[in-house]
Amino acid sequence: TGIESENSCSSLLDDITIQLSFGKSSYEFHLQSYDNFKSSSVLSCVASLIAGLAVHPLVVNVGLLSKRVVLDNASAQYAIQGAVTTSSESWKRPYFDAGLDGSGQIVSVSDTGLDMRNCYFKDDDGNGDIFSMWDYSRRKVVKYDISPRGGDSTDIYRGHGSHVVGTVAGQHLLDTTVGNGDDPKEGIAPSAKIHFFDIGLGSAVNDPREAWFSSFHDSHPRKGAKIASGSWGFGYRTSYDWVCRLYDELLIDYPDVLFVSSAGNSGNKFSSPYNTVGAPASCKNVFAVGATNNVDF
Repeated sequence: TGIESENSCSSLLDDITIQLSFGKSSYEFHLQSYDNFKSSSVLSCVASLIAGLAVHPLVVNVGLLSKRVVLDNASAQYAIQGAVTTSSESWKRPYFDAGLDGSGQIVSVSDTGLDMRNCYFKDDDGNGDIFSMWDYSRRKVVKYDISPRGGDSTDIYRGHGSHVVGTVAGQHLLDTTVGNGDDPKEGIAPSAKIHFFDIGLGSAVNDPREAWFSSFHDSHPRKGAKIASGSWGFGYRTSYDWVCRLYDELLIDYPDVLFVSSAGNSGNKFSSPYNTVGAPASCKNVFAVGATNNVDF
């Protein structure tokens, strides 16, 4: 049985392409899919292939590559708006149809930095220096603050902060339409504006704490930001410790602020769905948001 069998498992090895992994630290390849992958002959082929690779003198590790999921903001738009299609099979966006596209809202994002030259955040017009004052006339970023705990007013190549802001409210400088599905890079609330709080030195971040809230908050209902987004955090906490005490108290002090925190990237990483949501997403006064790898989306 296996690779040494009469048919040599040829169908398993058809059209295999070996390529560098994303981090360029290993090689990966994809096996052909099978309707009956649990059959004894297929399992024998896979087992003998793994064994052959494992004993090769130039191979130091053999691992399983998780299912590849294509992520884009266009899918996120229609997924969170009901994932319903029209009669022509295009995706509906009922929130946008009702005018709920972020218009009139300012979202404060704290992260590694923001590439202000990116066409999804760039402004051709403006009345002031956003590094020193609020400029509500700008189409996207109305204020850029730097954390006293560390920040450098820029973002690294493929930076996390630029990615997050793009997901929240990215809109191309030349795009005059919102939510019609013509731009897969468009954000969830493309008409919203951004206050950015830089907490990054390179790819490292310092949690922003009270300085972040005081930088974006204004008691005036139409000034400052009332929504805060943080896609960073600490690992799973076994007790109610200083992280949640700090951010829960801040949200008591700033009762008109909604703090949206990412649930993290652990998921089933450790072969268990439990104990994977870290702080501040797990705090009592914080709104946690997760994601799905459902193949329908």
